[in-house]
Amino acid sequence: VHVGPLLKSRLVGCGNFEDQEGLRTDSPAGDVDSHNLVFSWSSSHKVKIRSADISNAYLQGTEVDRITLYKIPKGGIPEENINEGDVIAARVPIYGIADAGRGFWLHLKEVVLSKGYTLNKILPTMFALRKNGKIVGVMSSNVDDLLHGGVPEAEEDMKNMIEKSAIRQQEENSVRFCGKEVVQDADYNITITAKDNTEKIRPVDIGMKRKMTDKCTPGEITALRSVTATSAWVARQVR
Repeated sequence: VHVGPLLKSRLVGCGNFEDQEGLRTDSPAGDVDSHNLVFSWSSSHKVKIRSADISNAYLQGTEVDRITLYKIPKGGIPEENINEGDVIAARVPIYGIADAGRGFWLHLKEVVLSKGYTLNKILPTMFALRKNGKIVGVMSSNVDDLLHGGVPEAEEDMKNMIEKSAIRQQEENSVRFCGKEVVQDADYNITITAKDNTEKIRPVDIGMKRKMTDKCTPGEITALRSVTATSAWVARQVR
């Protein structure tokens, strides 16, 4: 059976043309420690590990507090009766502008906190839900990817929170998160690997006739740094 390509499109804004002076662009990314805390807590409390992928995350961010104008490119958007050369104003962050990531993070944090979760004071992407003084649910975010687990009494709170956003995909027990393969067995043990990323690491080719005392070329040094960085990432994520 012939299956055609799955085509996707993305609305992109050229943030490189915008004056970024005084513009806050910082937003936290998921730390491996917060991921491991979610894994450890979920396994020890014998709850399913779950992930959620938010669709068009930046378009669900907080409304922009400045005027951002976009000129429609060649061809326009006929199905929306928008002509080539028209100018539209963006109400929400657009992928590509400097503070788009921060806009979505602020929206996500507001939604999560409104559902009773508290933000960790040390790990800025780690949230916990407490009831009667006990933690009943945990969640970590990495931009538009969510990793979470919770006891049955907390599942409804998480479901209500997730439904506040448009979700592209949800997985449980066997999930992919931040380049890692996460598998949970019937006894709730969790195994984390980075097989795909490990297999992408390629040796640095130095040729057959090189001497061990020869200096590396600039290209070889760049390749070596890339291999070292990738290997270090794998070791740090799945140690």
